[in-house]
Amino acid sequence: MFLEKHVSDFNQHFYVCGPDEMVESVSHLGADPDGLVFEDK
Repeated sequence: MFLEKHVSDFNQHFYVCGPDEMVESVSHLGADPDGLVFEDK
């Protein structure tokens, strides 16, 4: 998966904008929900 290959530290803030599958992946890979910012579509 792209995110696992290119991101080694999920203990940081993320600005997430993209397909629903990608948004879900960031959460499932261990990113802190309080560190996620989502762009409204």
